Amino acid sequence: MYPVNQYMVIIKPGERVKNRMRRIRETWKQQYDLMSGQMQGGFVLLSRFWQYRHLEQKVLDRLQLIAMDAAPFKVHLKDYAMLPQESIGLQIENPAGIYNIVKKMQRDPRLFKTPQHHPYFNLQPQALWLANKLQPQQFDQIAATFRKRHFTADFIADSLLVLRKAGNDSKWLVAAEYPLQNLAVFSEQGVLFAA
Repeated sequence: MYPVNQYMVIIKPGERVKNRMRRIRETWKQQYDLMSGQMQGGFVLLSRFWQYRHLEQKVLDRLQLIAMDAAPFKVHLKDYAMLPQESIGLQIENPAGIYNIVKKMQRDPRLFKTPQHHPYFNLQPQALWLANKLQPQQFDQIAATFRKRHFTADFIADSLLVLRKAGNDSKWLVAAEYPLQNLAVFSEQGVLFAA
């Protein structure tokens, strides 16, 4: 059996948004007794998949092409999103740019799966999650307070970050980061032969 790695392709928010998220999490940690493991995330997950280590360069080359083809775009966050009894985050109001990148990844599914592991493609990006795996009491307390509050922020999604975790490791490492360049790498069939 060949060794495999687990990968995540994500978009990180800008520094200003990350700082605001950090302050919210610190408040929640103090007021609602959250553990560090409940406050993971803070990025937009595009895909999670497993792949054989010897195919990593092919995967990274494909993701680089996807990033070169995609244009940077604005992500607008507005208010709070909630998954019942589990997670609370910042609602993504305009997910179209994220969706377009994920659809391009789906066009070549063989690169993102092994016979034992099927990929997850986030076709409905809802939120930047601030807290997950909440206990019911924690969720109810946070939701009661933050359901009434408003939050607005924007950031420019200008790169794809590829994270890698080897085998049974617990630590994610950066495998690559690719800027979104809007270079029209992929031609649409109808446009290729247009007069």
